[in-house]
Amino acid sequence: MSPPPLPQSLLNECITILHSLQKLTRPKIIELVHRSDLTEIVKTDDSPVTAVDLEIEELLREELRRLCPTHGVIGEEFGVENPYSKITWTLDPIDGTQNLVAGLKHFCTLIGVRFQGRAVLGLIDHPLLDELTVGGEKIGVTRNGRAVTIPKRPQIWTSREILLVSTPGSFSTLEEQRAFAELQKRFPNTRTLYDSGAAWLCGSPTIRAIVEMKNKLWDITPTEAIIPAAGGVIHLFDSDPSIPLWERTVGYVGGDREAVDEIASIFTIRKN
Repeated sequence: MSPPPLPQSLLNECITILHSLQKLTRPKIIELVHRSDLTEIVKTDDSPVTAVDLEIEELLREELRRLCPTHGVIGEEFGVENPYSKITWTLDPIDGTQNLVAGLKHFCTLIGVRFQGRAVLGLIDHPLLDELTVGGEKIGVTRNGRAVTIPKRPQIWTSREILLVSTPGSFSTLEEQRAFAELQKRFPNTRTLYDSGAAWLCGSPTIRAIVEMKNKLWDITPTEAIIPAAGGVIHLFDSDPSIPLWERTVGYVGGDREAVDEIASIFTIRKN
């Protein structure tokens, strides 16, 4: 039985909040990037964080408490609030922190909405690139206000079509490493991805699919909402379905159906 759709009134409310959060955070990120100490601190899980990550997530949480105090919040930097609410917001204030520290513009803010555990809305904002991708249930996907899709394509890949993959180190198990080697062999035009790839997949004439490993809920929610809304398909590789959703680490393959089915068949790890 399919889960119920997000009621239209709640969908409209969440869309309004989503855009207000982006309008709040983008100028603040640009300000902080130019005036803050971007020294990278290594957290206990070996992931990096800066003062920008922390301040932006605090800002997002404060605004969500003001606008929708009964909703849940799950964020990278400050954990879980009310996770069993019907509506839960996921927050990754800076996805691509190492790029930010290195002075590269390819980092983004990820904001997602889950309804009864299911991803329904996603926002990916690249503040220094002036690229905003928003999409989800009933609304399709837009990039800077222009509708974008993931088109259907023939099964055979052309030499120009690109497969985006996360960094080689994210393929950590033996099965994953074997799958990564097969991906490189089968798809020579493979490029490494350093921030959320769903924004680049939608509307691209050459990027055909994405493989990302080791995602947390705040990483995956916008992608999980945006790719199907653009007409694509996403398969999740779930590390351990017995643990709470917000503690899991998942991988995914996203793109057009022909590409996703071919790539997913390479992996021997369990598929959802």
